[in-house]
Amino acid sequence: GRVALKILKPDVLSRRAKKFFRREALIMARLKHPYIIRASKPEKIGRTYYIAMELAKYTLEDVMKKAGKKGVATRLLEYVFFQICRALQYAHSMGVLHRDIKPSNILFTSTYVAKLGVEIVGTFGYMAPEVARGEYSRKSDVYSLGVTFYEAFTGVHPLSKPKSIRKFKPKVSKALDEAIRSMLKEDPEDRPEIEEVLELLGLDEELPLDVTFEELRYLIANQKEEFKKSVLEKLRGLLELLDKIGESKRELKRAENLIRRANSIVEDLYNTLEILRPGVLEASAYVFILDYFIFKKQDLLKILRAFYEARV
Repeated sequence: GRVALKILKPDVLSRRAKKFFRREALIMARLKHPYIIRASKPEKIGRTYYIAMELAKYTLEDVMKKAGKKGVATRLLEYVFFQICRALQYAHSMGVLHRDIKPSNILFTSTYVAKLGVEIVGTFGYMAPEVARGEYSRKSDVYSLGVTFYEAFTGVHPLSKPKSIRKFKPKVSKALDEAIRSMLKEDPEDRPEIEEVLELLGLDEELPLDVTFEELRYLIANQKEEFKKSVLEKLRGLLELLDKIGESKRELKRAENLIRRANSIVEDLYNTLEILRPGVLEASAYVFILDYFIFKKQDLLKILRAFYEARV
């Protein structure tokens, strides 16, 4: 297939540039993950160095610009957020700090699959506050990821006390809103590691990356069954509660809002299942669907539980 070539021209081949280029290329070549751009080890033709990289179609920055004021679809941003969180989790487990997470470094290889590019230069506006003091850690990457997705969801850069994302996108769950804003804490001591971000979202299990389509379909089918079982249990109790509500307009309005939110989540899950198409991408590219199912199931159960408990 086609690849993108990153070239270091001879006229900029200072010793420092060669060292930096080779370091970046070796880091990229080490990282093998479905949500990180694949790259070769550095090669040399004459005096010119180059690396071959997986070809991307466009970036998250492009998607944000195209969406304009109406904003990027919430469901797509949720997919990409989970994908890039998993990519960063893997990079950190390999002892690699990214140092330059931003919208232009999140690259789409298909409509619903984005990957983390490795362009380690650092970009003002996405850097954590401590970087200005010469300090950099895994939590600095987490901050940059938080800024990137806060901006993607809201269309604005976060301030020192960022507003709730739900003011901009009401469909965003409370858990996701709180997780992203926790990533924006100025003091790195108050900021979560990427594993802790995933835990906040209920995604603390490892994803099976080496899967076939048959295995992935089986795992997704299990998630569907778990979803049905756990949600139906809550719905039974809810139906009994609705019978007791009677003619109260206020309570009926709340019930309508609940049903609308539940329907939206189920619709998102149905549309997500339509994405899984063998032969288009490798099976591992679709493992984010497992994260999405787990997250949405928990989100819906929280909504149902809160409604039920408030009225018992």
